Amino acid sequence: MNKKFLLSIYCVSIFFFISCKENNKKTIFNSDNIFAEYYINNSGKKFWGVDPKIELDVLHVECENPSNVVTFKSKIDTIQFQVKEGDTINFKIVLHKKDTAMTQIVGIPKVIKNRNPLKAEIHTEDVKRFWKAYDMVQKNPEKSYQLYANEYIKGGTEGWKDYFRMKVRDTTKFVDHHNERPKFYASIKETMLNIDDVKPSMYKSFQKMKELYSKSIFPDVYFVMGRFSSAGTVSNKGLLIGLNQICRTESSITDELTLWQKNNFLDYESLPHVIAHELIHYQQFNMPADSTTLRTTIVEGMADFIGEKISGKRPSERVAKWAKGKENDIRERFIKDMLLAKSNNWIANSDQETKDFPADQGYWVGYEICKAYYDQSNDKSKAIVEILEIQDYEAFLEKSGWMHKKYPEGN
Repeated sequence: MNKKFLLSIYCVSIFFFISCKENNKKTIFNSDNIFAEYYINNSGKKFWGVDPKIELDVLHVECENPSNVVTFKSKIDTIQFQVKEGDTINFKIVLHKKDTAMTQIVGIPKVIKNRNPLKAEIHTEDVKRFWKAYDMVQKNPEKSYQLYANEYIKGGTEGWKDYFRMKVRDTTKFVDHHNERPKFYASIKETMLNIDDVKPSMYKSFQKMKELYSKSIFPDVYFVMGRFSSAGTVSNKGLLIGLNQICRTESSITDELTLWQKNNFLDYESLPHVIAHELIHYQQFNMPADSTTLRTTIVEGMADFIGEKISGKRPSERVAKWAKGKENDIRERFIKDMLLAKSNNWIANSDQETKDFPADQGYWVGYEICKAYYDQSNDKSKAIVEILEIQDYEAFLEKSGWMHKKYPEGN
């Protein structure tokens, strides 16, 4: 094969890469698993969920360099992009050679990290926008889809946009959820309008976090109204709190909710503890990512454990109360799944909830592992830092001693 021919192939390949980037929808990445690996520059491995049901799944890349390398890998394919601030790159992920998931990479400016707990801002604009749309829907119920879409879903803060993309995803499901629960939403409206009352307790937790972990970052907090798919999550925009799941009072009417929704409809007094839980998640971006059940449960349980240290309580004690007397059985079941990608048996598994078997038992497991690690440490301050900076989940589990912890037998 002559050099001229090789050069022509090389030039065609370069042209194909460039043309794919300009006409992005032609760029295809093949995956044989619902989780693909991705890397940004020299950062550790992270996992990208491949979901063909999402119309466009967006990865925001914080551009620390003039040009940043984003790499996606699966067992059968690898694709790499050069991303600059302001870039928008679309590509298709083909899952199992048949389902297509549209993905978008957006290059965003480097986020300035706020280290002052009292400088974090609280955003309630989205809640107020929701109730404005809600009132309009009550007067014109036949236009509910149009009104919710135009007056609430399409606008809003950057935090709401991330929450919608990550946790709501579907406008029709959002509208149906609200239309099917008229008594419930009418009963919680007044509580929502008092949201500013949470500020003192939130800032107190943030200050406590600064004392425990000097490297803490304090992002803005966004209160939003979702469809009972998440009480809280984080993005690089901040802490995203699904307020409609954390506002139970004596006047709340819950007979329109499902079993799982009733069991996970938290008291309004739990709101500071949910915020504390999400604040811990915001410190975890540099922890190594993998798809194991062990990693997922430790990440969630850590947020409950350290969140309790700074706010006084976990967001919910429901699973912990249920687990008493069942600890050994739970641990035996967990050991079977812990090194597999089966976190959907332990976290966000509302479809498995029954009257006698609560979902989200992984929160309890992760909490117990972190607590065991903390308890066995002679230097408690150092233990908090080590928990927040885990690099090896199996080694952390072993050092915690939780696998050999003695629990009482029976109920």
